[in-house]
Formats: sequence, C-alpha cells, structure tokens
Amino acid sequence: MSGVNIKLYGEDAFYNKRDYIETTTEELTKENVLENVHFSFRNESKAWFVAKVIIAVIIPIIGIGWGIHALIGNQLFQNANAANKSDALNLRKRLAVQLKSDLRGEHNSNSWAVKRITVEVNGSKVDAYIVGKPKNLRDSHKWVLKSVGKDQIAEKAFDPGKDENGKDKNIEKESELGKMLESLGDANALIFNYTGKASSEGNREKNTIVNSYKAMLALLEKEQGEGGLGAKQIIMYGHSTGAVVQAEALDGHKLKKGIQYVAVKSHAPADLPTNKVQQFFNWNMSTVRSSLKLNCPEIILQTVDPKEEELKAIKERSRRDLESITDEQQIEHVLDTGTLITEKPEHYLKYLRGLQTNYREIQSADEIRDDGIISKSSTLAKVLLDANKREIYAKKKFIGVYERHTEGVFDWKPIAAHINGSLVQAA
Repeated sequence: MSGVNIKLYGEDAFYNKRDYIETTTEELTKENVLENVHFSFRNESKAWFVAKVIIAVIIPIIGIGWGIHALIGNQLFQNANAANKSDALNLRKRLAVQLKSDLRGEHNSNSWAVKRITVEVNGSKVDAYIVGKPKNLRDSHKWVLKSVGKDQIAEKAFDPGKDENGKDKNIEKESELGKMLESLGDANALIFNYTGKASSEGNREKNTIVNSYKAMLALLEKEQGEGGLGAKQIIMYGHSTGAVVQAEALDGHKLKKGIQYVAVKSHAPADLPTNKVQQFFNWNMSTVRSSLKLNCPEIILQTVDPKEEELKAIKERSRRDLESITDEQQIEHVLDTGTLITEKPEHYLKYLRGLQTNYREIQSADEIRDDGIISKSSTLAKVLLDANKREIYAKKKFIGVYERHTEGVFDWKPIAAHINGSLVQAA
C-alpha cells in the first residue's frame, strides 16, 4: 500500500500550500479521475487476475458467467454513464467556485479544506475526496466514511440546493455533508465513488465494489506517517445500498486495535434487493449476516410514523400558521411545498418530515413503516428487531426517523448525539 503521501498538518499540509486554491480548482474541474495515485490497495494478486483471464478462455462457460455477473452489476449499481459523470463534474465545479469565493486566495481556518485524491484498488483508479476544516484535519482524528446508494454519486453530498433566486446556498452549511460534519463537531470526511461510478475506473463486479470500500477503510486505518489518514474514530455511514456495501466490507474485517468504530446504516435493506437469476450469478449481499457478527456499535435509522401526540402538536401549530396568512394563492403554495398543513393526515406527515425534530428510539418492530422504497418487512431494522434476542441489541440502537427513503436526514444534531455517544461506548 503506497502512493503520494497526503499531508494533513504542518507547513506541508495541502491546504497550507501557496497554490492551494489554484491546484484544488484545477483538480476539481478535471472530468476524469486524477492520474497521480495517493494510496494503493491490493487484496487480489496480479497472478489471480491473469489466472481468471486464462480460465475464462479455456472454460468459456465460466467466462460467460463472469460477464453476466458484471452486466448485472451495471444494472444494479448503474454504470459510469455520461449522465452521472457529467453531474459529478458539475457539482465539483460548483464546489470549486464556492471554495474560491470563500477563501479569496488565502485559506480561512473556519472554512472547509478539500482534497480530491485517487485511490488505486487492485489496479483500478477510484475517485475520492478528503473534506474537513484545517483545525480538524490537523488535530482531530475523527472521520466519516460515507458510502452512497446504488443510484447516487458521492459528489451529491456537496449539493447545497438553490435559494429563492436560483443561486447556490452555502455548501458547508446547507449540503448534507456540511450539516453532518457541523453536527458532529470536529469530524472530517472521506467520500468516494464505487468502481465504475462517475469518474472512478473499474468494472461493476461485486468484489470490486466491496473492495473499493475496503480500500477507503484501509486508508483511514493506516497511520499518517505510513501514507494513511491516521483515524482514531471512524464513523461508517451508509445509506440504502451503501449500507449493504458497508456491511459486506465489514464482514470478516478485523477491527484495528486503538480505533473506535461505529457503523451507521440509514434505510438499509436486510439484503441487497435481487431476484433469483441475479442471486444465481453471485449477487448475494446480506446486511443482516454482517450486522449479527459486527463487533462495534451500530446505529440503524429507519422510517416510523409520528405518535398521536406529535400529530396533535403539529396540527395546532399549523392552525396558528394558517391564521396568519390571508392570501389564498400563498396558502395553496405552502400546502403544495409542505411548509404548512391542512386537516389531511398526509399533509401532517409531509410537514412533520420537514421539521427539525428529536428522533426517537424504536422499541418495537411494529413501529417501522414502509419508507417509499423498501417495504417494512424487508428492512434491516425489522428483521433484527423481530429476532428478539437481547444479545443482538447490546451494541445496537434503532432510531426512528420521519423522512422517507430518498429524503435524506433533515436534522443531524440528534443523530450526531447518538453517534458521539456510541463512540464513547466503543472506547
């Protein structure tokens, strides 16, 4: 495991260099993965790669099977098509513009420092990003490792949305990643695209996807003097299929002594949703199996319905809000956008999901609801809670959220409190 060493502290830290803004802008606006490799990871020998090619030629039926496996991977995780590669580039350009505007040639210690890096995984170059405030990159050893859903790209974490004038909001304050890091207090982040996704190279085989996650974990676990990032606390956050990839990578992974880990899974399916044909071609990924064996704290976020008293409080609040508006057109607008609600229960829920609220711990599997993508019975939370085994719950927390599958997390503060508490538990 070698490459170009990433300096996080001292005069040679990447954000302290005189050409930091120019270099970062140039790197972020390149369409393809960067040529220079910053970290190399290999858990498959070159000899095995050659052997696979020979086997595929000698025994065509095996080669065809591997080919079908890769085609299914393209279907399940979406290939590196022009659309998501273009979207990733556009988001990077928006990030570069805001970084340049905020810093004006000199790095502000209260603003993000961003470094685009290349991690080589068994010969394939994977696109990744280091994000954090200089004081945290220098002094804190707390890191978030984020894995995205199958139809997402890593750069979406930089999307702050638009204001009423159509301009980008502040990325550090309004993006999903910004809200998460701010709530955690002193954390940095490592985000990446799986092999074959956006600008990352490589194929879409199950092992290559999982190995890209393992490579990022190895980069965090390795000491800074040895080419790694020297993490002492690792928050592994996976959403949807990203939680499945996280689970598969952790299955059999030996947690490093001296590092505190916590696995956070948001709207995770119990297993990768596949049909029998896909499973026949080795697309079997079990979140449950890994979770049952996991030897570190785990936080599972899953959709629940609000309790009756919560609905009553929201109903009363909405009445007061509506009384202050006299323009019918404005009322219609705010109802459509979910800013206010009427007597209809579906509007209560829409409004409630938009509020900052203290999410509650799930006490029973009966509280879980379909989240708009995954059915209640197929969620990791439901399967684990139905097992009803005390030893399962010793290091696990089940947190009920009101957001649906594709809505993200509206309020990271209470989630961050659970994460930081779990890191203490892991100490």
